[in-house]
Amino acid sequence: MPTATITETGVQNVFTNVDYIGAAVSTMLAYEYFITLGDEVKYFWKRRSPGPSALFYMNRYLNLVLSIYQLIVLNPAYHRSPERFAI
Repeated sequence: MPTATITETGVQNVFTNVDYIGAAVSTMLAYEYFITLGDEVKYFWKRRSPGPSALFYMNRYLNLVLSIYQLIVLNPAYHRSPERFAI
């Protein structure tokens, strides 16, 4: 039965792919926020109904905060240490 070995190059490739995927997701999220900002201003900033507005802001900006947290703190590419994966 063949055994799999983990190499430093393989780990670096995984980290590079994670970097690219994180950059793509961040770009799509930023694009979505910018293209919908006009609608947000039109429908929510000028309204005084706290219930729906609170739900909208919580859904929109909590998602943004958690995405940034995940990108910065939980991203394994920021903890690059191929020695951790050596067997």
